Amino acid sequence: MITQVCRYTRAFGCSLPWTPGTGFLALVLTAGLVFPVTATAGECPRIVSQSPYITHSLEYLELTPCIVGASRYDDLDVEDTGGILDPDEQAISRVEPDLAFTSSWVERDDWADTVPAGTRAIVLGGFEGMDAVRENLERIADAAGLDDGAVRAAAFDDAWQEAADAVGASGERAVLMSSCSAQAYVYGPKTWLHDAFTRAGFEVVADQPGVHHLRLSEDTDELADLINQYDADVVFTFSGSEARSCRAVVASSPVRVVNLPSGYFSHPAPVILDGLAELETRHTEWAEAQ
Repeated sequence: MITQVCRYTRAFGCSLPWTPGTGFLALVLTAGLVFPVTATAGECPRIVSQSPYITHSLEYLELTPCIVGASRYDDLDVEDTGGILDPDEQAISRVEPDLAFTSSWVERDDWADTVPAGTRAIVLGGFEGMDAVRENLERIADAAGLDDGAVRAAAFDDAWQEAADAVGASGERAVLMSSCSAQAYVYGPKTWLHDAFTRAGFEVVADQPGVHHLRLSEDTDELADLINQYDADVVFTFSGSEARSCRAVVASSPVRVVNLPSGYFSHPAPVILDGLAELETRHTEWAEAQ
């Protein structure tokens, strides 16, 4: 039996061999969260992860060494298994996975037909809210045979809410956007970002559920319309340093623009813990002047 100290980071590592049903023996530190788990040496289940948000969840559960194939969007030294909507069936077959996870963008029957016979094909959601992120952890842990999956998922649930409470927003009206480009998307109710920012104390000013496209062009500026309709205080974007172009929007009153690292916020996965910590450190950029 092995004892080790681990910390959840975006970098892969600090993971142990695994045997189904035995769990891990380690001390896991996740954004201030500490909880013990158990492990013995053995073979991992062979896993294919067809989306980065699934990879982040596998990482949180210390299952990264079990990944034998991942999508082209992941930066892992494993077999490239194609995209979410265009998986490489032959590559998936070559790695002979025990478990294959993909996004709910894919129909369950289609995914089952894509993976080899004998592979357990699992479709995960997560986009609908933070409860769905927790449920993903539970489902992955159960499929992988982790004894303490429910404990880990519950600990994450406590951790993200604690991290959100620490942000300290006081009702600032916020627009949550993927970017300021013509392909911009805004996050409304029934999304993980709406849940996280609402818990952090913001009033998220979008009433259309889910993620929907904002038209931004010379003739149409739905971002300005949204800002003006709700008298927004701040626009958060999640893709590179595009704040300058956002500031050019015509609004009826000044609005702050804060660009946050896309890697922390674009995935409905435990990496949101890093995002909430970043949001707290950037308080002076989005908060009302006192």
